[in-house]
Amino acid sequence: MRKKEIGSNFWMTHQQRECLTALEGGIYGLEKWKHCQQTSSGRGAIKLLLSHLPQVKTALLPEYTCSSVIAPMEEMGVTCCYYPVNKDFSVDEKKLFDLIGKFAPQMVYFQSYYGFDTLKSIKRTYQSMQQKGIVVVEDITHSWLCDFNTTDADYSLASLRKWLEIPDGGVLLSDKHALDFDMNSEESAMIVSEFVKASEWKEKYFSTLDPSDKETFRQHYVNAKDLLQQDTTIYRMSSTAQSVLAQTDFEQIVKRRRENAAFLQQNIKSDWVKVCGVEFASGATPLYYPIYVKGDRKKFQKKLAEQDIYCPVHWPIPSQASQLISEEGVYIYLHVLSLICDQRYDEDDMKAIVQIINNYKE
Repeated sequence: MRKKEIGSNFWMTHQQRECLTALEGGIYGLEKWKHCQQTSSGRGAIKLLLSHLPQVKTALLPEYTCSSVIAPMEEMGVTCCYYPVNKDFSVDEKKLFDLIGKFAPQMVYFQSYYGFDTLKSIKRTYQSMQQKGIVVVEDITHSWLCDFNTTDADYSLASLRKWLEIPDGGVLLSDKHALDFDMNSEESAMIVSEFVKASEWKEKYFSTLDPSDKETFRQHYVNAKDLLQQDTTIYRMSSTAQSVLAQTDFEQIVKRRRENAAFLQQNIKSDWVKVCGVEFASGATPLYYPIYVKGDRKKFQKKLAEQDIYCPVHWPIPSQASQLISEEGVYIYLHVLSLICDQRYDEDDMKAIVQIINNYKE
């Protein structure tokens, strides 16, 4: 039987909230790096890195990115320029190096997308950039649980909270450079508190299905998100997040996500959607399964939501880059939709998604 709701925010169960312990240590999938600093968010990891790289005045970023990547760079006084991203989320080497010649950035920032190896071809150019004195940074948020998450970049970073039920969590990683940075020893107690309250009310909602309970948990999630986005302090990862991470069965998460995404790929047969061209190769662990909606995406998304299936858009066009995006980049922003395939759901849930998509008529 499918779940009452598919998608939306993760939540901590009553059992998880009752079993929080002071467990700290290594984080699954990141043990391959020599150096690691834990922060409360990916945004915090970016700011922590830039605070120790005063030579970085200009950074070259992918045009397809989240505003939460751009914002901390601008807060640190970095000028952001953008390189184009293809519809399959790959990077054109010639266009990239043309822009490096044009803007002379001290940093180039890369992102893999959705848990697929979208940087496979461009990674071999990292060394040539480093030889020019450019700091190469790779955002592995989407590839954290992939077999190919290691890289020859100078630094890697990630926001972990998008994968499971933790209130916060970011990391800064490196094999090439020590990360013996001075770190704030405090955690953001307010973010943790709001997330725990949201989890309590969301779990209650699944018992009552009371709309007022739903409105309550949604407001707590909004509060937690606003605190993450608005706080300029670089906090450490909370003990709550560390405890959940330490007790999580990540092998099961990887297995379930791969099975769910494979089911979607094999069974979606609709003229209204198109797969994004990502290669579902061995070692990929999807964060979401991305599709392009050919018609009215809002209407398509609404049809899913009417059946309590909440598939997000990653991302709105960042206001900072809205005038600088290529035609292909605009297409991605306007047509991509992220299908849910995470560990909370099984084949029955994927069948529900497939049925609605395959029977969709505008």
